[in-house]
Amino acid sequence: MANRAIQADPDYPLNYYNLACADAEEGNAAQARIHLQEAFDRRKNTLPGESMPDPTQDDSIMKLKPDRAFWSFVENSRKNR
Repeated sequence: MANRAIQADPDYPLNYYNLACADAEEGNAAQARIHLQEAFDRRKNTLPGESMPDPTQDDSIMKLKPDRAFWSFVENSRKNR
């Protein structure tokens, strides 16, 4: 579903964020990191009144918290928003 949404609107950041959450649910930190970066790279394309979710508070993303390298990336990405 997220892949189709990306094809339909490749500039919308929450499509990538949702894909990162799906990756995290599968335990795939490498892909989650890629998709989170793609989401943050497009954050200026959120809809008016909409903001990017905080991945440090997201239940799906938090499943990868034991992966130190991934979690460091998440925390640094959050600081650079």
